[in-house]
Amino acid sequence: MSVLKRLPWLVFFLGFSLFAGAKELAFLIPGGEGGGWDTTARETGATMQTIGLVDGVSFTNLSGGGGGRALDDLVRNAPKYSETLMVQSTPLILRSLTGVIDKDFRDITPIATVIAEYQVVAVKADSPIQSVSQLADLIRDHAAKNPIIGGSSKESLDHITAALLLKSAGIGIDQMRYVPSDGGGDALEKLYKEVGVALVTGLGEVINDYKSGKLRLLGVTSDERLEGFDIPTMKEQGYDLVFANWRGFFGTPGMPAQDVAQYADMLEKLSQSDQWKQVRSKYGWSNFYHRGDAMQRFLENQEKDIREVLLSLGVKVR
Repeated sequence: MSVLKRLPWLVFFLGFSLFAGAKELAFLIPGGEGGGWDTTARETGATMQTIGLVDGVSFTNLSGGGGGRALDDLVRNAPKYSETLMVQSTPLILRSLTGVIDKDFRDITPIATVIAEYQVVAVKADSPIQSVSQLADLIRDHAAKNPIIGGSSKESLDHITAALLLKSAGIGIDQMRYVPSDGGGDALEKLYKEVGVALVTGLGEVINDYKSGKLRLLGVTSDERLEGFDIPTMKEQGYDLVFANWRGFFGTPGMPAQDVAQYADMLEKLSQSDQWKQVRSKYGWSNFYHRGDAMQRFLENQEKDIREVLLSLGVKVR
């Protein structure tokens, strides 16, 4: 075969090689080390490198403004982030609606969602509280003496989840005493010091303490029991509460379509890999891959749903 005849195949092979393993990929993380965003980004980057989708990865933590500082920097300084993916999640929509940040997902480029993490209600292993209904009864009888700790600030995902739980139990939202925290570590410390009787947060934030026997999980906001975990759902306990915190990746505003497609393809290959399935199992994450129009529709629908929830809870939205 002549060189000319082989040329298309050579071009294809070189292009595939560049795609498969010659990329240096950076991750922008809107929060501090050890949180959900940080864990998702670092595990994503490490696994992509392990399976040969990239040659190298780097991570930048840019905390502040409830994630708004990193979002603002990605928009204002787009050229320096041309080969960067920013990790985001449901709080992007929540904090935009409540005015904590002044931008939303329309100001950046959606690439793909990859996982969903469900919310749980946790108590100390030696807590006398054995079920969600017992917790609800305590709050109904004396809310001030039975505060709920959240893994994040007021009007955050954890606060909203706690409010929805009480609402589904027929308890007035204004009766809840919510104790905010600065991340999962701070929340766990408050729980162990008995600042509150229970903790509402993402499963990934407490999974290590749960597996080591320090915590008991009273309920999870998934539609069905999570594989590998003996945690009753809220639904099976009689509470109409199903809610998933997605996590995914975004690029700079105006990112070229070919780059968007390439990154989405890489994340799809990641999602299908056995190595990533092991990572999901480790953290209790569920597969939640969406890209393109499907991701856009999902974001718009979730924004609509969260807006309605916030309004029903008396929270002012923009």
